[in-house]
Amino acid sequence: MIVTGSGFDVVHARSGNDLVCTGRGDDRLYGESGDDRLNGGRDGKPPTRTRSRPTCSTADVATTASTVGPGLSANRPGFGDRAVYKDSPNPVQLSLTFDYAETGPDTDRLASIEDATGSLHADVLTGDVRPNDLDGLAGRDRLFGGDALDRLHGDAGDDHLLSGDQYDIVLVGTGDDVVRSGTGPDEVYGETGRDRMFGEAGNDRLYGEDGRDMADGGQHARFDYCRAEVVVNCER
Repeated sequence: MIVTGSGFDVVHARSGNDLVCTGRGDDRLYGESGDDRLNGGRDGKPPTRTRSRPTCSTADVATTASTVGPGLSANRPGFGDRAVYKDSPNPVQLSLTFDYAETGPDTDRLASIEDATGSLHADVLTGDVRPNDLDGLAGRDRLFGGDALDRLHGDAGDDHLLSGDQYDIVLVGTGDDVVRSGTGPDEVYGETGRDRMFGEAGNDRLYGEDGRDMADGGQHARFDYCRAEVVVNCER
């Protein structure tokens, strides 16, 4: 069992089935091997025991979209506590909606985690109703934003990224990526590679950057801005 106080903490659970309870602050929790329980909880509350099994104290109050406001940017470090799996030898399937992360034979339980970083393999990362920052790292990843202001970063590899119903920022990274921006007014930034960006509903801004990219603003919005080699359904 690992317990920290307030402030920015970095915790490596290592091997074994660990319980990690962090305090207030934007922490980074590395599950590594074993069936771990990672909780970005509230400091000042020591773990309690239920039927002789230790549990973390009351979780952080969830951040809502109204408290974050429109100040989301491509350089924002994140929204809160982060579960990190960059050293995992296996692909990661993580859901912040259902509070779990599977890494091959191991399954971690998550609590009060707002952000997630995948492995160097083909991961599946899914957000929740809070603002999330999801980073796939290398590999052919699939990232799914939730129903709040999110930031999705595909990084290296041919990724598939789907944003949610609010204003999101999508950074595709290197590789031949596919982005579907959902129903919100999103910003999508390509890099090298042949990226395909679909604005769908919402007034989106699609930037192809390097590579022969395609930007489709969608037929259900009136003020999409597109910059790419191939442009479809864009008003500006």
